[in-house]
Amino acid sequence: MIVAICGDRRWSDAALIWAALRDVGATGVALLDAGGACRTASAVAEAMGLPLAPPADARRVVAFHDYIDNSTVTRAALADAKSRGRGVSLYSHLGIEEF
Repeated sequence: MIVAICGDRRWSDAALIWAALRDVGATGVALLDAGGACRTASAVAEAMGLPLAPPADARRVVAFHDYIDNSTVTRAALADAKSRGRGVSLYSHLGIEEF
């Protein structure tokens, strides 16, 4: 499954991104912005041998953010994905939330 990534522009935890991509069974990665979570996910995807794909091909959105209540862009991306019927997961250092 193609997974779209978004999240905190300062996110750099590659191990959590690796675990998330493995957990959701990602077969490809779409990057929704150029910030920290996406930059880190791009490197992780390359290391895992996962191709980059267009965001329109994504069936699930996985976000990485420790302070989602303070986020405008990531929160909006999750709401948009949910309204379009895509699966949505939020990974933080406190756990995982499914929407």
